[in-house]
Amino acid sequence: MRAAIIDELGGSPQVVDTPEPVDPTGVVVTMNCVALSPIDIAVGAGRFALGHPPLPYVMGHEGVGTCDSRQVYVAGAGIGLTTDGLCADVRVVPESVVVPLPDSADPVITASLGTAGVAGWMAVTQRAAVTPGEAVVVRGASGAAGRIAVQAARAAGASRVIGVGRAGSRLAAVEHLCDATVEEGDDLGPRIAEAAGGPVPVMIDFMWGPAAGGALTALAPGGRVVLAGGGAGTLAEVASPVMIGRRLEIRGYSNFGLSPQEFAAALLELVGLAGAGSLDVAVTAVPLERAAEAWQGTRDSTGKFVIDLRVGAHGQGATGEA
Repeated sequence: MRAAIIDELGGSPQVVDTPEPVDPTGVVVTMNCVALSPIDIAVGAGRFALGHPPLPYVMGHEGVGTCDSRQVYVAGAGIGLTTDGLCADVRVVPESVVVPLPDSADPVITASLGTAGVAGWMAVTQRAAVTPGEAVVVRGASGAAGRIAVQAARAAGASRVIGVGRAGSRLAAVEHLCDATVEEGDDLGPRIAEAAGGPVPVMIDFMWGPAAGGALTALAPGGRVVLAGGGAGTLAEVASPVMIGRRLEIRGYSNFGLSPQEFAAALLELVGLAGAGSLDVAVTAVPLERAAEAWQGTRDSTGKFVIDLRVGAHGQGATGEA
């Protein structure tokens, strides 16, 4: 059996042969696709809040496979976070972490919509509770979660959607989904407000970091920001007059706050939208032998990567941009 393992913190995955797992208490899943996200990178670097699995460990905390002839999504119970992950030909997992999928669901797209997609969708629709007519700013719009958040804001009836991200091709790739885009950098608040045509009531922030304090000055009185990530850093300096004078509200968001039923419902909603062509998803699928390349791309924030274990294992050809 092939598997991608992390054998040292800060290292990249190595593809090795390993015995098939045996656990009479779990269900057997033949893995088809495993998605990578910043969570996997944090675990592999020893920076994740819950620690990491004992070294060496199989990486990957979410994926799509086949169980009892059903297509399923798999994540949860510490898989890939505190215990061995999913990036192997066969895994044995608790039945509680298996979400049945429609047969029509594309496994690459579905794997990419798990952690990132649900975070982007629920940060907007649940935590921010965007209402029709509100303008919405998404910091980190060029990331996987941000791309979905932009579309969630549009689906919620936002009057104007402003995407903020680092300069480059990834920000350009979401321009068609936004009313305007703004590059990260100095004077962020005034530039956001200018692009929005004035102060905005809602900001979804996947970046945080040093520029967050300036970005918050774009919020209107009584505005709210949903903090859902720290792509630019975990600490920000926020001036108290901005918070007090404008009566701003910061709401934290994490998928870990969802019940399994809520997460599954959100995922299946996204899968349905993607299948209907109503969701614009960008993902690069690579074979297991290129796991290190996908890992580095995720680490460098150059795109959303999914490892397709069907390539090579079942004689399929290489996959590409989805």
